[in-house]
Amino acid sequence: MFYSEKPIISKNEDLLGRKKVANDLAKEIEHYKNKDSLTIGIVGKWGSGKTSFINMVLESFKGNNNYIVIKFNPWNISSRKQLISDFFLQLSNNIKKENESNEIIETIGKSLGTLSKFFKPLGLIPPLSLLGTIGDITEKASGFINEYLEAEKEDLETLKSNINQELEDLDKKILIVIDDIDRLCDEEIREMFQLVKSIADFKNTIYILSYDREIVTKALDKSQQGKGEEYLEKIVQVPLVLPYISKRDLDTIFINRLNMSINIPNEEYDNSYFSEIYNNGLGKNFENLRDIERYMNVFNLGVNLAIEELNIIDYIAITLIKVFEPNLYEYIKNNKEYFSGVKFDKFLPKNKKEILTELEEIYEKLKKLEKRKVKRLMEAIFPKLGEINYAEGFINVWGKVRRIATPVYFESYFKLDFPEDEIKKSEIKSFKKFSTEEDLINIFNINNKKKIRFLEIILEEIEEITDEKAIILLKFIFSIADDLKYEGSKGVFSFIENPQYKVTRIFYKIISNTNRNRYKIMEELFKYDKSSLQFLFIILEALDNNFFKNNLESEYGIEENQLITLRDIAVAKILKESEKSEKIQSRLLNILYVMKRLKKEEEAKKVFRNYLKNIKNEDLLIDFIKEFISTRTTEVNYSVIESTYLLKDSIDDFYDYEEFVKLVDEIFTNPTEEETKVINQLKNAITREEFQKY
Repeated sequence: MFYSEKPIISKNEDLLGRKKVANDLAKEIEHYKNKDSLTIGIVGKWGSGKTSFINMVLESFKGNNNYIVIKFNPWNISSRKQLISDFFLQLSNNIKKENESNEIIETIGKSLGTLSKFFKPLGLIPPLSLLGTIGDITEKASGFINEYLEAEKEDLETLKSNINQELEDLDKKILIVIDDIDRLCDEEIREMFQLVKSIADFKNTIYILSYDREIVTKALDKSQQGKGEEYLEKIVQVPLVLPYISKRDLDTIFINRLNMSINIPNEEYDNSYFSEIYNNGLGKNFENLRDIERYMNVFNLGVNLAIEELNIIDYIAITLIKVFEPNLYEYIKNNKEYFSGVKFDKFLPKNKKEILTELEEIYEKLKKLEKRKVKRLMEAIFPKLGEINYAEGFINVWGKVRRIATPVYFESYFKLDFPEDEIKKSEIKSFKKFSTEEDLINIFNINNKKKIRFLEIILEEIEEITDEKAIILLKFIFSIADDLKYEGSKGVFSFIENPQYKVTRIFYKIISNTNRNRYKIMEELFKYDKSSLQFLFIILEALDNNFFKNNLESEYGIEENQLITLRDIAVAKILKESEKSEKIQSRLLNILYVMKRLKKEEEAKKVFRNYLKNIKNEDLLIDFIKEFISTRTTEVNYSVIESTYLLKDSIDDFYDYEEFVKLVDEIFTNPTEEETKVINQLKNAITREEFQKY
């Protein structure tokens, strides 16, 4: 919903409690029976609702045949004579429109028309190029000049006197509204008041003038030797200063407008956070209704995105800055790294002190909002600026509610767009409602990057799911786990962003719940045909380590014989897999060592032999060798360095190394350049002792 910023036209639209005052003024006007001209001033700042107030006053005169209401807005009039001429012309035209066969009204209309011609300058004759043919030019130009000369024959004072007498004989009053006087330039303001005071001071006329006292007084000072206010008091007999709009009333209107635009369920609206934001700078910033309407028009441009995908309260706050302090808004938008997150990165060009200094300079130049309020608001929506040092875990907390301080959502508040690879709230709602594998297949019908991001979100949503749904979920993610590709940067701690790490975290979070039948969940997962073998052995390794550390008492709620059962299921699966010839099992070396540690060394050797026996082409053999090549990542001077190696012992532990090299040489008689690199890694394998020096 957008607001046009147009004034209201009816008392029914009044939000500021002014209709009683408007009614009272209308009654006073009706009670004014004196025929002398009366001037009423409606005084208030820009945006204070002067026009709306006048409209409510005039509403009382609709259908009242005792009054002729004429509205004149001089804002776009650009010269003194045009202003005066247009004023009288409009009076003339409006009076002529009266649907009465009243000779006095007709005479007044004609007289005012003549008066308007009196002030029409020759300079307003249209340019010759716009009048058409030569004949037209002669006819139209001469007609205009003759009209002007006819008016000049009349004496100005005589004209005024005649009009005055005609108006005095009229049984109606003319209610003349002159609005937006304070929007004129200084000279035009002076001319407008001079017009009311001397030229148009007619009988049976009541003027309602709207203006900002400070602006008008300063304009009049220049022609009244600094006594503009005294001059104004002589012209305006009844100055009515509009009732003060309290900050509380404006805030009530603001909150009502927000509620009309937002319309979201209470459970999705964090009232405690809104109270914090409101009390820390959001509240009581509006000076008038126009401020609220300006704000709401900008707010409504992006409100649908904010409701669906962002934190609506942060959107409310950042929109306030956007509307009233654009310089601060641009500074925030262009410095994401300093406003999002929980800590100032020591590798950034500027530290926290420098950013706070720059902000202080911007605060000193704020155009509308109070510095004190803005500082508090900034610290509320960007906790990084405050004195509290938040732990990294708060990023996950803020991320769950999509705060602006979360790096992944920060830019969406400024682009009014949502990242293509980010998870939408509607997708999270669908996940919360899943009940079958088919549901999950549909939900995860997204690109690789979004799948990995979804795994992070799932971690926050699985605490309360039933065992039945936990089994469905684990089966599904273990079935897609091998296909997830890591797309992040490399480094010592890059494993945190690795999809495999996220998958195992989901598993452990579910299994850590002591209220679950944990062994049943694991047994179902291990028996599932599509479960990733590499992940099953990762779990077996973790369970075995846990038993070892805790003297055979598992914190995951299973007994030693149950661990053996899970082990046997997984070993049977890898043995069966090794007999196939389609592909090499990912992370095969780790699987073999887990089998060895779980007292299944002979089976591990058999898996190795099975693969060798069933490899049917050179590509598969290269893939097989690659499973034994390891990569070591180190950081030197903030640069990531990778080195690869192959341990001779990794082959010897499960097969004869020399026999394996000989087999490879027999198969590859003319290897490609890429194959040669892999074979050389094998032939140049180092021992474990050498690696420790490496």
